Formats: sequence, structure tokens, C-alpha cells
Amino acid sequence: MENYEILKWLKMLGFEIAMFIAGLFGAFVNTNNLKNLRPFERVGLIISGGLIANYITPIFADILFLNDSTRGGMAFIVGYMGMTSIAYIVEYVKEKLNIKKDEIQGEI
Repeated sequence: MENYEILKWLKMLGFEIAMFIAGLFGAFVNTNNLKNLRPFERVGLIISGGLIANYITPIFADILFLNDSTRGGMAFIVGYMGMTSIAYIVEYVKEKLNIKKDEIQGEI
């Protein structure tokens, strides 16, 4: 498959590289706020921030009547916020799993 065909296929799936990259940068900037994450978790959160920005930014852009020149900035903000949301969900699940693990070990 040629590069053009790959880009066309990604576009068909709703994947816009510019939105994804802007979201990656937004998520990357936000990783400094999270201290308790392992490197693998950090990379996963950055990628999820990019993916969230890719698919959520067009929705915000339509609601807010943003033109094409401001979508990159919105993608950065959505990536920043999206990564934060995912990070809080990960921390919440980790806490719940530790509580369950402690409860199970206490019963033994």
C-alpha cells in the first residue's frame, strides 16, 4: 500500500493527523502534572490524549462554529483535557483494584 492510500484509509476512518498530533502535544505538556505514573502508562495516556483530540475536536469545532485555522488549537486543548480525564480514570481504577486486593488478602 502506498503512503497516499494509507492516508486516504485513515481519513476514511475519521483520523486526521493534524488533530492527532496537536492532541499528542497537548497531552505531552500535561504529563508533567502526573508524578505517579510509570513510563508505559505515560505513553499510553499521551496516545489516548491524541486519539481523544482526533475524534472529539471536530464535535467541539462544530458546536463552537470554529473555522479550520483554530481547530489545531482546540485539538491541543482537547488533548490536554482528554489526557487528564483518562489519567484520573486510571488512578481511580488503580485505587479500587488496590482496595480489592487488600480486602482479598485480609480475608486469607
